[in-house]
Amino acid sequence: MRKKITEFKSQLLLPDNYDESIKRSGSDKSGASVKVSAAGSELNASNENVYATETQKSLQINKLNNLRNELTELKKIVIEISKFLDNKHIYLVLDDFYFVKKSDQSNFVDFFHRLSKDTPIYLKVATIKHRSALYSHVNGIISGIEIGHDAQPIELDYTLDQFQALSNFMWDLLIQANRNSNAGVDLKTLISDNAFKQLCLASGGVPRDFLSLFIKLCNNIISGKSIITKTDVNEIAIENYPIKLENFKRDTAEEKDLLEYYLKFLRNFMLTEKNTNICLVSNNDLGDYSQIKQAVKELVDLRLLHLVDSNTSSAPSDGKRYSAYMIDIGLYPNSKPRNFNQIEPGVVDEAGRKDQIRSSPKVNLERFKDYIDDLNLSHQLKETE
Repeated sequence: MRKKITEFKSQLLLPDNYDESIKRSGSDKSGASVKVSAAGSELNASNENVYATETQKSLQINKLNNLRNELTELKKIVIEISKFLDNKHIYLVLDDFYFVKKSDQSNFVDFFHRLSKDTPIYLKVATIKHRSALYSHVNGIISGIEIGHDAQPIELDYTLDQFQALSNFMWDLLIQANRNSNAGVDLKTLISDNAFKQLCLASGGVPRDFLSLFIKLCNNIISGKSIITKTDVNEIAIENYPIKLENFKRDTAEEKDLLEYYLKFLRNFMLTEKNTNICLVSNNDLGDYSQIKQAVKELVDLRLLHLVDSNTSSAPSDGKRYSAYMIDIGLYPNSKPRNFNQIEPGVVDEAGRKDQIRSSPKVNLERFKDYIDDLNLSHQLKETE
């Protein structure tokens, strides 16, 4: 292993592709010989000329191909390691994979996927779905892994379109934490029902964010407040937004500025123009606006926009199907916005209809596109499946 690592390190500073010249020197002999026989003896005479020769060849070296050529040897090393560990499995976890440039991701994961084939390695890749380009097929060359064929996806967080399941899970999480810590707190007297629902929304379905916000809210109780309210949740979410924004900037790398423009449009549309937190986007029409579609998917992955229903009609119905998206609570202008209609994803009427969501304002995609086009942006989002 050390030998291989040393070899790979020596190649790090070399360009990805380069020409290597090979020179060969030698000699070329030419001449004639005379054979004379007299009295039972032979005399050999030779006339020889020697010419120096030099041959030069140029080879194109590709570092990636060289690395792939090492796979057979690396597989042998992996198998030997497993044997040394009493035939135990090896788990290789690539965390925060979305930090790898999208243009490199398919080649990157392709190498480790090849390494794991027919070896004791289990490959786990933790990433953000729509910030990942794990598969490419260019000029007949396939690279990477195809989800559903080469690898199976595992969703670690809930989305708000599963609001009842989300709220049940988060409540069980609080009960378990209360029990394991021996705190003995009566949760029903600590947080109101409306505040708990709002906290589920503010977390965006991420257990880590839910617990982080809950702990900050509990500090207010320690400071003398009687019970956590819905307004308290809004305040904490807004206070926490700068941290979320820093994570957003870190996670989006070179596409940060682009996504901020798309988010700004949606934020102004919902919170400023329509005074509500949910909008409808036409599933029928979105395919015609590929950059908007990509931006929406990435903003959902980054938990700044939340999918609350992937297939709904509008009210009144126009024959189209829509997806409903909720703006993150941390983006609210304040904890008690005036004349504001907050729509809650889990609310249905007696007939089980989500009429509040169906009545949400529709995004005019052509207007959205014109807004982006008028910015004359120098580059576009890289589109993913």
